[in-house]
Amino acid sequence: SCFSFLSPEQQHRGGAPLIVEARELVCASSASLSDRRDISPTLKESAKVEVKSGDVGGHVVSHGGNSADTQTACEDVAQLTSCAADIGPQLANEMLQAPGTLPEDSELFLKKSAALMSTGALGVDICFGEAAFSAGHLVVQWMAPGTRASRRARELDRGRCLCPLTSETLGNSKVVAALDTCARLRAGADSFESLCCQHATYSERREELQRCFFQVARAASVYVVAPRLAKAEEAGLPPLDLGGSAGWAAQMYANRFSPIGEESVAMCRLFLFENPDKEDPSHRFDPATAYRWSYWQPPTPRNGQFEGRWVLFGTELPPLQRHATTAWKAELKPPEPEGLYAVLAPKQLPWSSSRHEEAVADVYAPRPKGERPKQGKGKGGKGLSKGEGKVNGRGRGRGDGDCKEKDDQVDV
Repeated sequence: SCFSFLSPEQQHRGGAPLIVEARELVCASSASLSDRRDISPTLKESAKVEVKSGDVGGHVVSHGGNSADTQTACEDVAQLTSCAADIGPQLANEMLQAPGTLPEDSELFLKKSAALMSTGALGVDICFGEAAFSAGHLVVQWMAPGTRASRRARELDRGRCLCPLTSETLGNSKVVAALDTCARLRAGADSFESLCCQHATYSERREELQRCFFQVARAASVYVVAPRLAKAEEAGLPPLDLGGSAGWAAQMYANRFSPIGEESVAMCRLFLFENPDKEDPSHRFDPATAYRWSYWQPPTPRNGQFEGRWVLFGTELPPLQRHATTAWKAELKPPEPEGLYAVLAPKQLPWSSSRHEEAVADVYAPRPKGERPKQGKGKGGKGLSKGEGKVNGRGRGRGDGDCKEKDDQVDV
């Protein structure tokens, strides 16, 4: 796209409009948001802004000299040229901030309804990335220094979804702490460093596992398409029985919630489409759960569990565990993505019996009107909850602000 604009002085002198290509008006993909905002005052001062698009035969959209129209044109320019690569450094920094999901009104969503955190790997991951992009979501493909994006990842949005992570960012103390906790739970090691000393393979996977942190650290929900293991990979025998980097990433997400983390279990949205290979003896194959959706239920004093477990969607809940904020558990598939979300899958290419395409269709299928839960302000009715935070649901709690269910009041 090209832009022509006349300053008031140029109009008075009858000067010709200055034609500037969009790439000259906005910074390169590595530029910061603050740099891009610096351009807006220049455009705001112009008395006439014309947007010409080569894709529509030179059609001209003129906003005239109205300042409000000029402001709209400036916003259109920013939205047209903004992409995940523009905000990669800022978004990576946000992942390292306070716990909790990224607010949906954050400018880092670039006015998109949702944002997918992925890796751009071949197979299931890139299938989700392409579906998310088609759905109008922001797609962020985190790249560690030692990884190479697949061809399809490089072609998605002309490569503007790729967001490199530096070694310094990957080595942040919060990333180290998350890996240490996973190493203790999954492998019975004192720390991730000690695990690397015991098994060189973990040292080789260091950057890959560090990258997992940036997918799930502030995600509101996580969708996993993977097999469950017939036998645990690590000595810790974790009940969250997923293997590879997807298993570590899912564990990092689950560790955010009580009793391990600080966040309420009412906020946990970890979904699994069990996708086994019947011919692979390392995969757990149970006809009752294969190719169906389950959700992760963390332990709480209320449900009497000492460890988390997978529960099939549609499983009837005891009366004390039913609540409007978790009504999605009664469905047969997970709720549609909202806010920041992640997709986890094995690195291997899909096997012949894989039904990952079915999982992709389930996640991005249009919901009938009224099926999508709304985020309430926690006002209405004699609710069971108090507090602060956010939940997906109708907000039956008391008080102003979004409601957050206390662990001892609502079991999920």
